[in-house]
Parts: sequence; C-alpha cells; structure tokens
Amino acid sequence: MCIRDRLSCELYKLVLGEEIVHLVTPAEWPDSTASIREMLGEPNNISGPGNLLSDEWVPPVVELEPEPEPLPVPPQIVAIHEAKAEAITNRVQIEDIERNQNLNKQAQPLRAKLLETVMPTITEGMIKVCEEQPKDPVDFLQRFLLECEAKQNVEVTKSLSLPDLLALLQEPTPETSLLES
Repeated sequence: MCIRDRLSCELYKLVLGEEIVHLVTPAEWPDSTASIREMLGEPNNISGPGNLLSDEWVPPVVELEPEPEPLPVPPQIVAIHEAKAEAITNRVQIEDIERNQNLNKQAQPLRAKLLETVMPTITEGMIKVCEEQPKDPVDFLQRFLLECEAKQNVEVTKSLSLPDLLALLQEPTPETSLLES
C-alpha cells in the first residue's frame, strides 16, 4: 500500500505492519511487480525492440500488393452499351417532343380565347404605357385594365334586359360555389 502522508503512513504501519505500507513522495511510485518478476524471472514470451520509447525502434513496414488492373471491356460490349444508351436518350427525347405536342394541342382553345379577348386590351394598355411613359408603368397598366373592365361591364349590363340580369346575378359563380360548400 502506497501512502503520501507521513502521519497516515505511521498509523497504517501500526495497524497493517511494516512490510505492507510504503511512504512515497509524489512521482516516486514503487515497482509493485518487482517481487513477482524476481520469483518468476523475466518473461520469455515478449520479443520486440525492448524499450518502445527508444530511438532504435522502427515500426514494421507492411508491403501492400497493388490492386490488379481491371480487364479491358471488349469492343463489341462497349458498342452494345453505347447503342443502349443512345436508344434510351432517343426514347426520352421522343417522349418529350410528344408531350410538348400534346400540351400545345390542348392549349390551342385557351390560346385562341386569350388572343380574342385579352390580348387586344393588353396590347392597347401597353401602347398607352409606351406613349405616356409613366413613373410607375405597372400601376398605370393596372388602372387602365380596371377602367377597361368597368367599361366592359357597363356595356354588358346595357345590352341585357332586366330578367337576364337577375338570372345572371342568381347564377352561382366559382367563388360563391366554393363558399357554399
């Protein structure tokens, strides 16, 4: 048993005996295995450089074999792979073209309706923006479109009779049908 305090050492010597208790100063730890090594002798199963902290010890060199080069791919197989890749690319391009053509066909009625109803008013508004060159062209175009909408609504209401107007007002719009459900 190693003790650093002298008073404690004396007390333990009285209780445990002289041979068990050792007084040790800091950084002076006794070799606790010395008596066992004297009795058994030096171990004979340790082979190595001895002191691992010495300059003589060099770590062992492990030689690794380089990985073998992969075998070259035969040209016929390369040609097959390239043909498959090209076929896949062509199929994807053809599908994209077909999808765009279908979208174009489906958009034709909407495009015609927009060209007939919306574009004349937008074009007129853009011409006025170019002529007047306001500081805020977006706001100017917005006010122009709102004025055109008001004029169009007045024209539609003048052309309809009173029963037609009442029927039009009672007709559900998408906004009101969403609110009711």
